[in-house]
Amino acid sequence: MSKKSRNSASRARSRNTQIDFKLYGRYNTREAAEADLDRMMEKAARMVYVTESPLVAAMYRQEPATAIQPAGEDTQDAKPGTDYQSIIISKERATRTAEFYYAQDSDGELIRVNATRLNPADNPYGMPDIPRPDDTPTPVYEGGAEGLEPNLPEPSPTRHDYEPLKGDDGKRDKARRFINPATGEIISRRAHMKLSGIIPEVKKKDRRPPVKHHDPHIVIISYGVMTND
Repeated sequence: MSKKSRNSASRARSRNTQIDFKLYGRYNTREAAEADLDRMMEKAARMVYVTESPLVAAMYRQEPATAIQPAGEDTQDAKPGTDYQSIIISKERATRTAEFYYAQDSDGELIRVNATRLNPADNPYGMPDIPRPDDTPTPVYEGGAEGLEPNLPEPSPTRHDYEPLKGDDGKRDKARRFINPATGEIISRRAHMKLSGIIPEVKKKDRRPPVKHHDPHIVIISYGVMTND
């Protein structure tokens, strides 16, 4: 056989095709991501199973890879409460690898999409209504563990009934007491602190309002398969 015939353009070549399916969501906390992991895995499995594409349908035999990791800048536009999807078909060419991006509708049909934007993942046909876990961040208070009650109790409305006690010269009382002008009742500064929602026994530097810390995470469910077509 001549060299020319061996390199004929019409001769079929066996080149690798890599298909990657990823379903991911962004969450305000890692706890919320862990709580939604099972729902994401079931949805990903159904989206792979219902597709009409033979390339993607072959993935259901594969075990999915799961990951929970801090959200990077590449998902900063992802909104918590929305599932996103990425299907990339990479075909080897003579000099490079060509990549094609697709989204999948609820009937499993693949639609060519732009590689630079987020593609919301539709619910596949027959997907049961699984309630999404609440993604409200759990308050984390400075100086304490997550979920710990802060050292600032709810203030009492009666604190407005008192005003600083002043002498005849108009100067503040040395003990910094407070007086109720209507009743003439005098209370100590510590008593007024309690009415204001402050625990006197706690040092001033530790009297901080509750601060919510957002630590966004993403869940990634991915399938992948290599074929020769």
